[in-house]
Amino acid sequence: MRELRTNTGTRITVGPFYDVTTGITPELSLTAGDNHLTLIVDTAGVPTVVLDTTPTGANVMAHITGDDAGLYDLTLEADNVNYLGRAFLSIVDDSEHLPVFHEFEIVAANWYDTKYGTDYLETEVISTSQAAIVDAVWDEDQADHVGAGTFGITASEIATIDSIADAILALLDNARGEPGTGAPPVNPDAMTKLDYLYKFMRNKIETVTSTGRIHVYDDAGSIKHHSSAISDDGNIFTRGEFGAGD
Repeated sequence: MRELRTNTGTRITVGPFYDVTTGITPELSLTAGDNHLTLIVDTAGVPTVVLDTTPTGANVMAHITGDDAGLYDLTLEADNVNYLGRAFLSIVDDSEHLPVFHEFEIVAANWYDTKYGTDYLETEVISTSQAAIVDAVWDEDQADHVGAGTFGITASEIATIDSIADAILALLDNARGEPGTGAPPVNPDAMTKLDYLYKFMRNKIETVTSTGRIHVYDDAGSIKHHSSAISDDGNIFTRGEFGAGD
């Protein structure tokens, strides 16, 4: 739906106008004074007749130069669109062409200029207290929620969350030593699993074909911390579980 800027004179394209007899032949030389122009605006929710006239004088209508589709140029004055809301336009001449109808929205100048020009949409900030906002958002049934200060949860719950968060941050931030010698445990915690992965990626690893063993050394690269049997039949390479270094 096309938009019109409130209280602003403009020229709009109307049509196409088709011959009343054939229904498909564009009318390119209509006599404006033979037409009847009606503009109704739903202002404040009430349909109001704004124009009920012939498209001449201030509301002149003329064929668009170079057009062959039956389109015309119609002038609307500022007071014709000095409203806000939906608008319905009809142009009728039952002896020459089929009825033409158009729908518009008459919008605020700031909205129009922002959308079609270089203006910025104006907004209004409604001032209210932080407590009122929080209370409105956290309007749940909870015995310990007595106002914005609790933010929907109790002080003890906040303390518990803080404690858990501190423990997690400490776990992630603190330096960790590499796992010791011996077989990795079957089901360690997640951080211990990461420790072994990092150790096996970083430390010296030695493969001894003659003995069929693979060894993972300590950080210094001098002591075998973990060892495992390996075999290769030319088709399948197999490594067993790591145990203590040997």
